[in-house]
Amino acid sequence: MTDTANPYSAPQSEVNAPSAGKLSAIFPRFTAWAVFGLGLITLGIYSFYWLFSRTRQINPVIESPISPLFMGATLGLYIVGFASNIPLNNPIVTMVLSLMSLAGSIMFVVWAFRLRSRIHQVANISISDPSRINPVLTFFFSVIYLQYKINQYIDME
Repeated sequence: MTDTANPYSAPQSEVNAPSAGKLSAIFPRFTAWAVFGLGLITLGIYSFYWLFSRTRQINPVIESPISPLFMGATLGLYIVGFASNIPLNNPIVTMVLSLMSLAGSIMFVVWAFRLRSRIHQVANISISDPSRINPVLTFFFSVIYLQYKINQYIDME
C-alpha cells in the first residue's frame, strides 16, 4: 500500500512562509499618496489603522513582536485625545484629557519607530546602510514615509 492510498497517512502540504529579507511577502505595495490622502480624509484615523495593520503583518515573522498591549494603549489614548477636543467647563478634566492626548501622540511616534526597526530586521538593513529608513523623516512624516520606504524596498527586490 502506498502513502497516497493510505487514508491514515499525514497529508502532504507545502508551507509558504515569507522568506527573510522579502518585504513583498509581508506587505502589499500601496502608494504613499493614498496613505496621505486617506489620513487627511479620516482625520488621522487611517494612520492608526495603517500602523496597526502593518504591525499585525510583520509581528509573525520577527523575533521581537510589538506588544498588542502597547498597540491597545496607544489606540485608547488616541480616542481620549478626540474627547479632549470637546469643550468642558472643568479645567482639571480638560487638562488631564489633553495630557493623555499628548501621551497618545508620543506613543504613536514610538510605535512608528518600533515598526521602523522591525522593517530593518526583516529587510536585513544595517544602521550604516544608506538606504535605511531616516529617523528624522520617520518622526515628521511617520506612516507616509514608512509606506514610501516599504515601496522602495519592494521595488529593489
